[in-house]
Amino acid sequence: MKIVEQEAGCDGGKARKFVDDVISREGADRILGVASIDGTMGIGGAVPAFKAQDLLAPIDDPKHIPVATIDGTVPEFQSMARGEIDHISVQPATGEGVVSMRVLYALMAGNDLPAEGNVLRSDEDPLWAPVKVLTPEAIEGAWYQTQAYSVPGDAGYDDPRNWANEMSVEQTGSMPDFGK
Repeated sequence: MKIVEQEAGCDGGKARKFVDDVISREGADRILGVASIDGTMGIGGAVPAFKAQDLLAPIDDPKHIPVATIDGTVPEFQSMARGEIDHISVQPATGEGVVSMRVLYALMAGNDLPAEGNVLRSDEDPLWAPVKVLTPEAIEGAWYQTQAYSVPGDAGYDDPRNWANEMSVEQTGSMPDFGK
């Protein structure tokens, strides 16, 4: 097995060119999967390159090439709904924001920093929980770590608790269109 990697600066166009080049150089039959460090390169690079070469096969087809991304944006969820990508590791941006605001509020109010059990309210059970409070040696003070989660697995692409779906509801009043 040969692992081929390329940094594309979160640019879908650069990622597309790279995937096209790999298909030409290595051959489509030698591509076992794609892991993209962000959604833009996965759905803007691998997916269109595979479409152009008629390489997007259903998950139950032996010719299927898995595509995994990291972010958890609405376009990724929509691509998953269409069967173009297989896995998303969601980086919970809203969770990071919520935790940061609560820690900052505690500091501004002159209170102690929240302990592990007090970061979330009792009525909250977000996908990005639990929040771990760590004390790494490399920095001074506490480090509040939210949890990445898997789609599918921990949630579906249409789960309203996904941060991107929450933001869509906040901005537009409705869930994104996942039409296939």
